[in-house]
Amino acid sequence: MLSRNSLFQWFQGLLDPPTPKERREAPSRIPLSISVQCLHQGRLFEARIQDLSAQGLRISCTQRLELEDTVEVTSLDGRKQLLSGRVAWVSGPQSDLQVGIQFNPSDQNRLEHWLSLAQASQTG
Repeated sequence: MLSRNSLFQWFQGLLDPPTPKERREAPSRIPLSISVQCLHQGRLFEARIQDLSAQGLRISCTQRLELEDTVEVTSLDGRKQLLSGRVAWVSGPQSDLQVGIQFNPSDQNRLEHWLSLAQASQTG
């Protein structure tokens, strides 16, 4: 279970640029399970966020996506928070694709909302 303090420390790390040594280390990922709606080339599809990091998120879905595609991810909690990013990698069978989405830098200010969703999914 994630504590509020560990989420705060993780978020604070987003605000302070990493040193060159820290950039070489793997990004810290927060495991979670949140249903979301995605938009790709004018088509909506449902997905589930599997984990979240400062650089992006991993979703599972059945929608075929290609590298460099743009995807918009919207929360389903009624607040309509939106993040957009590009597909960085795709793996797995069509029935359960795992997709890495790298955030657009302009969306960094929206991460606090997604962190609160992550915390709620870990406690609820």
